[in-house]
Amino acid sequence: MDVEGLKFTATDSKIYVPTAGSYEIIFSGVYDLNTPEPATKYLEVWLAIDGSPVAYSNTRVAITSLNQVSVIAVSWITDLTAGQYVELETWGDDTDCRWLAYDPTAASPARPYVPSVITTVKKISSRLSYE
Repeated sequence: MDVEGLKFTATDSKIYVPTAGSYEIIFSGVYDLNTPEPATKYLEVWLAIDGSPVAYSNTRVAITSLNQVSVIAVSWITDLTAGQYVELETWGDDTDCRWLAYDPTAASPARPYVPSVITTVKKISSRLSYE
């Protein structure tokens, strides 16, 4: 994808950055719990750089009721060098914790599709924070 002259490359779950700098990574996801169990379940999302989890980047939400549809939104700012890649990793303590997409196109009035997750990566500075 080409954004303001930067060519990001996405391969599988990896988003490669083209140049060194400080980047903002934004994640939002629609989730629910599809299980008959009454106990609270947890869903987590964190940032990984070059395949390694970033310390203190995890966000944890509690899902307290069946079919509770909610949104988690997280933003990170991190320094990256040219060619590094970021990934957003997730975990749930139950296989029924899920990212939920929704297709309302047959509904009236017509509405756009709701993706389960949206990720934005944008360069906010050419300078690294330690320069």
